[in-house]
Amino acid sequence: MIKNIDKLLLKYNAQMYADLENIVNINSFSSNLEGINNALEAIVDIAKKNDIDLTTVYSSKKTRPHLMYGAEKEKDYFAFIGHFDTVHSPSSDFNQYIDDGKTIKGPGTNDMKAGLIVAMYSFAILKKLYPERDLP
Repeated sequence: MIKNIDKLLLKYNAQMYADLENIVNINSFSSNLEGINNALEAIVDIAKKNDIDLTTVYSSKKTRPHLMYGAEKEKDYFAFIGHFDTVHSPSSDFNQYIDDGKTIKGPGTNDMKAGLIVAMYSFAILKKLYPERDLP
């Protein structure tokens, strides 16, 4: 099993970093609803290319969106919980992905944007390893 996981991680490695760079370079400051929606679209695109069908849920048009996979009322389920807004306004000097070869920097690279990529690809790998199982 470990060798299969290692193979899949190697397969997805470059794409994970490219996806991280993409969403880090989208300013999703908490008050920037356009940026939040752009980040949401990028995350949905990442999910789609990994055969993960996410649903966007708004409690109202003035609130930030939520993404869900599977039916809302499933009894037993896995939950990946996170956020994709950041504390860095569009005018901040800290608004881009920087990879100096040793360290990756940028809004969300140390927490939730990177965490969302890890969660998304972990789920994609689980789906590849257990294609016959329903993973709600």
